Amino acid sequence: MNKKWRPATGGKDMTLFSRNAALADKTISLNSVRTQLSTAPAPTDKGKSGYPHEYRNLDNLIPMPKAANKAKSGYPHEYYGPKETPRERTTSTASSVDSTTNLYEYPVQQSGTGYNFDSKPKDDPGPFRAIANQNKKYKGTICHDGDKDTRNPNAGSFHLCHLEASNKDPGGSGQAGEEDYRQADEEYNREAGDESNGQASEEYYG
Repeated sequence: MNKKWRPATGGKDMTLFSRNAALADKTISLNSVRTQLSTAPAPTDKGKSGYPHEYRNLDNLIPMPKAANKAKSGYPHEYYGPKETPRERTTSTASSVDSTTNLYEYPVQQSGTGYNFDSKPKDDPGPFRAIANQNKKYKGTICHDGDKDTRNPNAGSFHLCHLEASNKDPGGSGQAGEEDYRQADEEYNREAGDESNGQASEEYYG
């Protein structure tokens, strides 16, 4: 049974760590990110602020199916057997690998009620973003690198935030794959007594 993400009431909250050089507090609550995303507009319902908008994933921070990450060369592509032609193949297996075809960027806040998507001029989006696919399924949290010299947390490229449980190498890449987020979901569900018996909800994966 698919469920909307809800704030932890008895379960353990999971902390996401960034490597933002300009932030004193480099963390954000995973529960809060999920809650803010659940009340945000649909991916294609862009507000006056310009958010949400498409996230191009140029640095491959968010795991994507091979079909969606096809190189300019055209490879990998679907293979047809010697007796098949594209017209004879009526169904494609590419879409069954993962339903993600596009990613979208949502500003999320470390505290407060969430970003005002209809603000104009737009409110400060801050350094953190929730990334969701075209079905608004959660895929990860990213953060700007920040600039320590100018004390600007919104400067620089993005990096993928990692879970507290994965914080073994503060000087390393700090990246966590989708499996880490899935495990966090399962731990939350177990501690909260979820009827799904600890299985991660497909509401945000797929």
